[in-house]
Amino acid sequence: MIRRAVAIIVFTFACAACGGGDDGGSPPPTDSASGTEIVIAFEGGVPARDIWRQDVALGDLVSVEVSGDRDEDIHIHGYDLYITPDEGAATLEFNALIPGRFEIELEQSGRLILEITVS
Repeated sequence: MIRRAVAIIVFTFACAACGGGDDGGSPPPTDSASGTEIVIAFEGGVPARDIWRQDVALGDLVSVEVSGDRDEDIHIHGYDLYITPDEGAATLEFNALIPGRFEIELEQSGRLILEITVS
């Protein structure tokens, strides 16, 4: 666990140090205009949409917006982030700094909602 956290911190600093050019590196967490927005709606406790895939550029700010009724945590694998039901309508933002394909699912039932591919 500590080794993983250290690897993420080292990777984050390495990405920041390599960010040449005039783009200023990754956008700050409040700048969602240049990132990826994912909207997950629920109806009757289940996702209103079939499973889908979403491409995300490495370094993008990802905004996951959840609305509707649900009784399970939403888990973003790989980043180990959760959105809990008691938050109701909620938005979670994170920087996509880990490349790969990751599932976003209802945690307790394991029901897949979507996959994100960070590259």
